[in-house]
Amino acid sequence: MNLLFVCSGNTCRSAMAEALARKIAERRGIKDLNVSSAGTNAWDNVPATDEALLVGMERDIDLTGHRARKLTPAIVSEADLIFVMTPGHLEQVKQLGGRGKVHVILRRRSRSVSPDRGRTRERIGEAVRPPCQLKFP
Repeated sequence: MNLLFVCSGNTCRSAMAEALARKIAERRGIKDLNVSSAGTNAWDNVPATDEALLVGMERDIDLTGHRARKLTPAIVSEADLIFVMTPGHLEQVKQLGGRGKVHVILRRRSRSVSPDRGRTRERIGEAVRPPCQLKFP
C-alpha cells in the first residue's frame, strides 16, 4: 500500500506525518507500506524547517534527510490512500485525480499550524500530538 501525506509546503506537517507513519509501521513490523509526502505549493528539494527538525528530534523522529516535493498528478495516481491537513488541500488533491482516496486529518481543537499563521516549536509539537480523527468525505 502507498500512503501519502499532503500539506502546503511539505517542510513541516506532511513531512512529520510521513516520518511518524514510517516509524509506527516499522515498530509494528508492517513491511508492505510505502509512506511519502508532498506539498500543494512545495518547492522541490527544500529541507524540513528548523522547527520541524527540533520537534522531530524531541520525538525521536529524524527529518534530516527529508526534501520537499511538489504534489503532481503522478504522485496522486501512485498513492492508494491520501491524508491531507485541511479541506483546501482536499479539493486540490481531488482536482489532481485523488477523488475517492483522499481524507482530511482533523484535530479536535481548531488550532492548526499553517504557513500564514507562523510556526513555532510549541505549535508544531502541539499539532503532532494525538489524538487525531479522520473525516471521510
